[in-house]
Amino acid sequence: QISGLPAAATTRATTRCTAAMRSVATAVALGAAAAAAAAPSYGVCWTRNKVNHRPPKARKHETTEHLSSSELRNLVLSAASLKRRFPAVPTCLFTDLPPDLLERAIHGVRLKKGGEWTHNLKLFDVVRNDTRDAFVKTNLTGFERRWADAAGTLVNSRIGRIGNLQRSPFDVTLFLDDDTFFCPSVDVEEDLRALSTLPSRIAVRAHPFDVHAKAPRLKQAHRCAWEATKRKRMGGNFSLVAAEATCFDDHAPPTLWCSGAQGGALLVDRREDVASFVEGWLATYVKLYKGFASQTWKGRGHFGADQTALHDLFAASKLCDKGAATDLSFGYLPNALNERTRPKRADCARPRFARTRVLHHKNFVNEGTLAEAAARVDGFCGAANGGDGPTFVASRRPRRCPWTV
Repeated sequence: QISGLPAAATTRATTRCTAAMRSVATAVALGAAAAAAAAPSYGVCWTRNKVNHRPPKARKHETTEHLSSSELRNLVLSAASLKRRFPAVPTCLFTDLPPDLLERAIHGVRLKKGGEWTHNLKLFDVVRNDTRDAFVKTNLTGFERRWADAAGTLVNSRIGRIGNLQRSPFDVTLFLDDDTFFCPSVDVEEDLRALSTLPSRIAVRAHPFDVHAKAPRLKQAHRCAWEATKRKRMGGNFSLVAAEATCFDDHAPPTLWCSGAQGGALLVDRREDVASFVEGWLATYVKLYKGFASQTWKGRGHFGADQTALHDLFAASKLCDKGAATDLSFGYLPNALNERTRPKRADCARPRFARTRVLHHKNFVNEGTLAEAAARVDGFCGAANGGDGPTFVASRRPRRCPWTV
């Protein structure tokens, strides 16, 4: 009983207090649920299409289609390198392989010597149909369709890979080639979570070409990223990859990137206008290569390269031509998510602020069993991310650059 009040009044007051507390608790719970519901989804996706497989051979007493497990070896290695550390990060695969054939081929990779460490990993949470056939059937007619059907594996694989960018099951997706590998000891999940909530929502991000040549115009972006690096070195609890992307969004206009970008790692935000980007890229790709084959191609780059078409898409947009009718939502992706070399020291013109998350090159991942390849590439990651490596956040003695003072 509350002092000075009758028992009935005390009961009523207690009841009102309890009800108020329940209301507050309910409001907090509803707020938390709403925040959780509003949080964008994120994940990692790969495309593996136009893989050679053959019908069963009666003379070998085969009863099912055959696919060499080596065709999916790099795909399994890439996905397993992520799932070994972050099993909860959602993943997806786009493919035109029949489900039973895909399952048997992946199982075959895992059964080989050195694949034991992948046995208990669920590699792909979602498997979706590759978009190549739907695009050709819907968008190409007559000569163009006949050309696509006869153009070979690379062209048709790339048509599917580009089209798949707008069909991710996640709000924000890191699309990767299969010759990629996730380094251990870095928090990729935190990076994806932070990248999905950046203040600047951009449809497609990639690491641009010729970044080093534009260093004088990137001084403010570099200084901003360096300040974030210093905070991270002091124990700051945030994603340096997302901070670097924000610095470039704020201080490096997209027009700097009209020379093109590396397409093997793309961060795609389906909440933005991905469709215009993808449809423009596909139209440019078909226009560039139609009527040619690998034997007759005499244009820039190698026949079927999607990055050549991406360059042409940029050139015909407001990224490169202010008078162009087409606008593209494109932004910078730190090379920590697409490291293609093994630099030995810090570079002021092309700084690596964050530790490497993803190594990307066949030279890294080819050769050896899955266990041998993982051990070898883990060693590359250790060298890149150690105190004597090229990353500013990890280096014991960071190099002095114009933007560090």
